Amino acid sequence: MYDFGYSLFAYVLFARYLGDWIINDLGHPDFYYTTAQLLAAASLFAIMPIAGVIADLQGRHKPLLLGFTLVAAATGAALGLVDPDIGALGVFPVMALAVVSAIATGLTFGQFDPMLATVAPKRAWSIMSGVAVAAGYVGIILWLTVLADKVVGDGGDRIQEAFGPAAGIFLLFALPLFVLVREPHEGSHELRAEARRIGVAQVARERLGGTVGRLRTQPGVLRFLLGRLMYADAVGTVQIYAIVYMSRLGSFGEREKNLASLLVVMSGVLGALGSGWLARRIGPKHTLLAIVPLFAVGLGVVAGAGSAWAIWVLAPIVGIALGTIYTVDRVFMLALTPPEHRGEMFGFFNLIGRAGQALGPFVLWGGVIYVLHDATGWLSALDASRVSLGLLAVSALAGLWVIRTLDDGSRDGSGVGRAPDAPTDGASTA
Repeated sequence: MYDFGYSLFAYVLFARYLGDWIINDLGHPDFYYTTAQLLAAASLFAIMPIAGVIADLQGRHKPLLLGFTLVAAATGAALGLVDPDIGALGVFPVMALAVVSAIATGLTFGQFDPMLATVAPKRAWSIMSGVAVAAGYVGIILWLTVLADKVVGDGGDRIQEAFGPAAGIFLLFALPLFVLVREPHEGSHELRAEARRIGVAQVARERLGGTVGRLRTQPGVLRFLLGRLMYADAVGTVQIYAIVYMSRLGSFGEREKNLASLLVVMSGVLGALGSGWLARRIGPKHTLLAIVPLFAVGLGVVAGAGSAWAIWVLAPIVGIALGTIYTVDRVFMLALTPPEHRGEMFGFFNLIGRAGQALGPFVLWGGVIYVLHDATGWLSALDASRVSLGLLAVSALAGLWVIRTLDDGSRDGSGVGRAPDAPTDGASTA
C-alpha cells in the first residue's frame, strides 16, 4: 500500500504534471526545472548517506521513513496552493517547494527499500518486490483512469490542482505501513551500544568516514552502482520528460497524454510481476540483460521516427522495461548487502537513482536541448529532443555493459545472487 501511494504521488508531481506545468504552461525554460533537479540531487548526495547510517545505528528504518514521508507530502500539497508567479520572487517559491519535496521523496525510498528484508524471506524478495512495484503502477492507473479527468480535466490552469489530492492519497496509503508493520531491530548490537555510549552523531561521523573503504572492498557493488547510474539516467529522464516530448509532437492533448501514460503503466504491472518471477528463476542480472535492451530499442525507434505513432507502438515495451528495472534493481542490491550495512548502502543505491534522474535531465536532456536549440537554433525543440532520446538509449546500453560480467550467484538456486566479493557469513549473503 505504501508503494501504491508513493508511486501515485511521485508520478503526479515529478513525471506527469510538474515539469509540463513549469515548462509548457508557465513558459519557463527547460533548464529551470533541470537545475532544480540537480540541486535536489546534490542535496540528496549530502543527506542520504547520513540518513542511511543513522538508520543502521538505530537498527530501524521506519522512524526516518515516517518523517520523510510527512515532509514530502506537505511540500507536495503546498505546491497546489502557492501562487506560481509571486511578483519579484517569480517562480522561485514553486521551485523551492519542488526541490524540498523531491529531496524528501528521494529520502523515503532509501528507508523503504531495505524493509523488504523484514517482511519477506529471501526466496520471496523478487516476488514481493514485483508485487509492490505492480501495486505502485495500479496507483498510477487509478489516477489516469479515474482521478485525472475529475481533478485536472483538459489541463491548463487546473494542472496545479492535482498536487494536493496526490499528497493526501500518499499519506492515506502510507498509514498501514506505519501502523501494522512491526520492524525488528537488526544489524550490529555493538554499534547500537556504542551509539548509546558516545552518541549517534559521533558514531555516524566515524561510519561515514569508513564508507568509501567499505565500498572499495566490494568492487562488484561499485560496478553495479556505476551501471545503475547509467541506465537510471535513461529511465529517470524518460519518466520526467515523456510528457514534454508528447507536447512537442503537437498531436497529444491532455487525454491522449493520459492514455499513452496509462498504456505504459499497465504494461509496467506486467513487467513488474513477470520480472519478479523471472528474477527468481534466472537471477536479477540476466533479467536486466534480457529486458533493458528493449527499453533502449524503444527509445531509439521513438527518436528516429519523431512521430506520434511511435509513442503508441512502443509504450508497452517501455512500460515492461520500467517495471522490470524497478523490481529487479532493489532485489539485486539487497542480495549484495549485509544487514548491518543496508541503510548505508541503500542510501547510496537510491542516491545513484536520484543522481541519474538529475544528471540525465541536466546533461542529456536540458544540456543537449540548450546547445542544439535554445543557444544556437540549429534544431527545433522537437528535433533536439529526438537527439536527447537517442543519447539516453546509448546510456542505458552502456549501463548494461558495465554490469554484464557481475556474478549474481543465481546458479545457487536461491533466485537472487551475490557478487563474489560479498560477505559469506550466514544471513548477510544471498
